[in-house]
Parts: sequence; structure tokens; C-alpha cells
Amino acid sequence: MKFSIITFGCKVNQCESDNIRFSMMKNGYTFSENTKIADVIIINSCTVTAESDRKLRQTINKIKKINPGGIIVLTGCMPQAFPEEAKKFLGIDIVIGNFEKHGMPGVLENYLKNRAKVFDVGNINGVFEFEKATFDSRPQRSRAFLKIEDGCDRFCSYCIIPYARGRVRSKKPQEIEKDILNLSENGYKEIVLVGINLFSYGKDINLSICDAVKVAAENSGIKRIRLGSLEPDLVSDEIIEKLSQKEYVETSDGKRFETSQRSDGDGGYSSSSDDNKITDYHQTFNLTKFDATDELKVHIFTNKGEEIVIEYERSR
Repeated sequence: MKFSIITFGCKVNQCESDNIRFSMMKNGYTFSENTKIADVIIINSCTVTAESDRKLRQTINKIKKINPGGIIVLTGCMPQAFPEEAKKFLGIDIVIGNFEKHGMPGVLENYLKNRAKVFDVGNINGVFEFEKATFDSRPQRSRAFLKIEDGCDRFCSYCIIPYARGRVRSKKPQEIEKDILNLSENGYKEIVLVGINLFSYGKDINLSICDAVKVAAENSGIKRIRLGSLEPDLVSDEIIEKLSQKEYVETSDGKRFETSQRSDGDGGYSSSSDDNKITDYHQTFNLTKFDATDELKVHIFTNKGEEIVIEYERSR
């Protein structure tokens, strides 16, 4: 039985779609990029903006036209945040939430037994454990995406994310270590640690993002670590201090960090190679100085002499 996956939204959704693809293939399904011939079309949705909702409806209508006999599965943030709206979509065979999608093969198996429409969207804010999902460690691209955090506890008045993703949940360091080892053994040199609110990592298990970076940095096969979806106002002095601890991170010239940009004091940035200190690094995270295209690179060296580059990329 062939299946396709259409993914909207963030790197976390992309990472989860990869996990779904791998679990489906482990259960005997065949992946196809062609939605016209797929028996099952899985749509992993986003609902951060009205535009993402519009594109979702457009995609559903298109699939129904080009593949009227296909089984359509809607999952992700849209049905999780707006379950009553998701119920109104015509032609959808299976609607499941963000937690339920990690059991996709079982959901499909149950559907195929009686062909009755499935609607299963649980209370995501009642989920407090990081999901146990299998992922494909075999090389698919030059860098590997590893989800280590989910959820957000901030509940900003304008943002739907806490209702779509639930509370902060973090992957335990020993699980990260195991996944990093698998990726390294399969040839990956570059890891992207991703999460819904990455700098909230560890809040639920009395750790911080520093602990996750340390685990990744201690694997001798990993040459570069990227951090995605960072919130600059969460970068505290304590986090900077921990990331610069000499026992596991140091630079070859004795400086704690070498940043590629620093504030010039007038709302912009200038290149800097002299006397970069922790305070300079922290200053670049001033929200009032950030533009949508700004990037920040931090070059660090492990105690084994290997360079690791942590990159902050603020997306549009």
C-alpha cells in the first residue's frame, strides 16, 4: 500500500513527518512522493497563520480532485487547535491530533478494518511526556534533524502554539545520546536540534538546552551543531555561562566564544574578531536590534579539539 506525506510549517513538523514516514515503512507501507497514485495521503498541517489554513484547504480540495479514491489523513496543529473546524472538512477519512499521529500505522490499520471515519483529537495539554517515536538514522540529506523539545508554556495572547502543541516536554539526555550515536554511526556530521520553543528544553525535567548541547558535543563524530527556532529573550546569562564551561566547551585561543556578529550600538551589526566576551554575545540577542534576516554564529571547540558551530537563524 502506497502512502504520501504533505508537510506544512516548521522544522518540527518536518522532523515528525520523517518519523511518520519511517514508522509507516517499518509496518510494510511503501512511500511515494506522487499523491496521484498514493493509497493514503497524510497531511501534517500548520495553523500559525490564516495563510497556512488557506493553503491547507486548497491542498485538500486538490487532492480530492486528483486522487478521489485516496484515503486522506489530516493531522498536525490545525485539527489539534481547532478540532470543531476540522470536523467540518468534507472528504477527510481520518482526523487525528498531534499526540495521536505518532501511532499512525495503528490508526490506519484500525480504519482499514471497517472503513469508518476516524476522529481522534485528544487533549494535548494533558500530555506531559515526550513522545517515543522511531526515526530513520540512515542518511537522507547532509544534516540530520533531531527533535528534542515540544510545546510551549508562555501562552502569549496572540499565539495559538500552546493550544496546538501543549505544555513543554523534553527528550531525556540519555535518549538524545542514543539518537546522536545512531546518527553519527550512519555518517552524519551535522545535527540540527529542533523544538517548538527550543530554549525551554529541560524546563520539565530540571535541565536546560546546555545539557542537550553538551550531549551532542561529546560525540566525536559530530562536527557541527545547529540550534533552530530560538527565542532571543530566553537566552540568559546563566545559559551563556554554562555553554562556555571549560570542561566541555572552549576555544583554541582561550576565548569563551567567537561570534561572527556583534552590536555596533546603533541598531545594526559589525564584524568583530577582537575580544569577544560573553556580554558581547548576549548583547546581540537584544530583540530591538533583530531584523528578519539576521543570523548569529558561535564557533566553539570541544575538549577534543573539534570545532562545532552553533548557528542562530531567525526565519521570516
